Amino acid sequence: MYAKELFPIFAKRKNNMKKLLFAFAIITLAFSSCKKEDKVEPLKPLSEAILGTWNVPSRVTDGTGKFMGLDIAIKEEVLNSKIKATFKTDGTFTMAGEYQSKTTITAFGSSETETTDEVEDTNGNFKVISDTQIEIGEPGDEFVYTVTERTNNKIVLSAEGEEEVDGETIKFKINMTLTK
Repeated sequence: MYAKELFPIFAKRKNNMKKLLFAFAIITLAFSSCKKEDKVEPLKPLSEAILGTWNVPSRVTDGTGKFMGLDIAIKEEVLNSKIKATFKTDGTFTMAGEYQSKTTITAFGSSETETTDEVEDTNGNFKVISDTQIEIGEPGDEFVYTVTERTNNKIVLSAEGEEEVDGETIKFKINMTLTK
């Protein structure tokens, strides 16, 4: 006779052991297949994060106002950008590189678009006001940009302003993206 027939308790223990081993195997497999979460780098203060060289893949300027008495809308988009912006610890910046400028002017309900090859070559100053605002521009032509999106590798900036052209005011908004 077999032990389990003589002592039914052995049969129960064997089944319990199988269940325990199976449960242990499932738990081990579950924990070993869990992947560790990627470590998220905390954001540095904008005054530190802005330093260095950034790509400028996108810059869009939208403007509206009057020109020679006509209501107009102007939109300039930077295309195929090779612009690099470098922000230095001394509070100066350079923005240089080739790009295509696509300009659309709308007046009387009709639009005209022109695309031209351009070269950016700007030097100026910047000042971080807070983690959500930065002043950037050439002396006498600075704009306060608001940070609308930010990661360690991307900063999206937005500014609004006015410019007087031939005695008439054009209001505009600039959206610019910086990426590492």
